[in-house]
Amino acid sequence: MAVSDVNSLDSSSCDEGALPMRKRKRKLPKFEDFRPETDLNNLIFKLGLRFPSVYVFKKAMRNYLVFNRRKIKFSRNDKDKVRAVCDRIKNGKCPWFVYASDVNGSSMVQIKSYEEEHTCGTVERNVHANSSWLAERYATQLSRIINWDIYRARQKATVVSEGTYTKQFETLWDYVEELKKTNVGTTVQIKSNLEATKKGFIDALRPVVGLDACHIKGQHPGQLLSAVGVDPNNDMYPIAYAVAEAENYATWTWFLELLAIDLGIENSNGYVFIIDRQKGSIDAVGDMFPNSEHRHCLKHLHANFILAGHRGLILKQHMEATARSTTIPWFQVEMKKFQDLSGPAFDWLSRLDSMQWCRFHFKTHSKCDILLNNMCEEFN
Repeated sequence: MAVSDVNSLDSSSCDEGALPMRKRKRKLPKFEDFRPETDLNNLIFKLGLRFPSVYVFKKAMRNYLVFNRRKIKFSRNDKDKVRAVCDRIKNGKCPWFVYASDVNGSSMVQIKSYEEEHTCGTVERNVHANSSWLAERYATQLSRIINWDIYRARQKATVVSEGTYTKQFETLWDYVEELKKTNVGTTVQIKSNLEATKKGFIDALRPVVGLDACHIKGQHPGQLLSAVGVDPNNDMYPIAYAVAEAENYATWTWFLELLAIDLGIENSNGYVFIIDRQKGSIDAVGDMFPNSEHRHCLKHLHANFILAGHRGLILKQHMEATARSTTIPWFQVEMKKFQDLSGPAFDWLSRLDSMQWCRFHFKTHSKCDILLNNMCEEFN
């Protein structure tokens, strides 16, 4: 019998007593695996293409819709089967569709049916290009852009690139222990200054400390209390900061107690503290450091000056000139000008303690005659 005939016969047609023929193993085609790290930017659907999960398949489908400006809907959307069809109907139904299902009961899904031809046009507005898609695809770029109108996308991008507040706070205690281990001598409660920062202030900086607070926005609102020094170049030198629930006498006292312990301040004589006349800070500084020199920021004094009804560029310039007075006669001349310009403005300034805002009263041991608390404002 010829070989071609044998191959064409079925085992049931063999002679009695003959051995049954072996069935040839059918070779399975080699299927490609979808690689999210590279293929998401160059989407090519084909029969047999395998995806790690339904989620990855739907993510790839969404990218395809956005890049190709198509309108697609899922006619079947199960955990192991997904069928997507074109939702654009012009001159009849568009034949495009793709169907994927699981592979042997695993989490992997494979394209089993696919029609790649579109007979419809593209769309101008795509609902799939939403804030979540933008944040996931352009996380790094969006998180760095501050003045962007698409706030929701930027907020989600920040979560992708930097993590959530909740995740960050979960590692806060690990961060504290790492600080104590790698920087011996560090004071942590839960926020504090590093040992190197303390030593730098004590050994090399002027005894001048600016105090200020600013609002913390976001999921964990509160107040950031900060203490900032002035280095020999008159630059900002952050000393310590703490997060508190509010800015008041109690929180300022708590913060200043820790600051005094860290800097070893037993007798505050020789120190200069610049404050903004904010809630609780005046009384707290006066009680904690009674022997120190207390200055009030001229900018905030002028803001109170305006609130009292004394407006105008001329009054502002004369107030600055008065604050810069380095001698008593100079100060008296400037105050006389104020009295001639505006009696009520003169009365308002006369009620202030000139030791806290005029240079001629400043002590010389600190070698610093700054009038503004800009270093704290810049830090905040």
